[in-house]
Amino acid sequence: MKWYLGIPLAVAIAIITILISGTIGFNLVAIMVIATGIWAAIDSNNIELRKYKSGISYRPVVIFFLFILLWIAAFPWYLHIRYKIKNGLAELKEVSAGMEA
Repeated sequence: MKWYLGIPLAVAIAIITILISGTIGFNLVAIMVIATGIWAAIDSNNIELRKYKSGISYRPVVIFFLFILLWIAAFPWYLHIRYKIKNGLAELKEVSAGMEA
């Protein structure tokens, strides 16, 4: 997803979750943040995010906690990097001798 679409999507998801939470009387925001964090952590492992140059190329556990702490910024950022990887637009990191891939 292009970065300029990820931000409105994140805001829309947050607003919808807050509205639904108010309607049913149960806070779904934490569940939504945790669920998307788990999805991003699993997906980052599947797309091998750590192989690409990005400010968010971390291990899945770090991705999860990044989502927990900074969801409103991490979610669109992750979607953008994921889009670039899936469409062959992301640049691979250089691997030197002694570095793990």
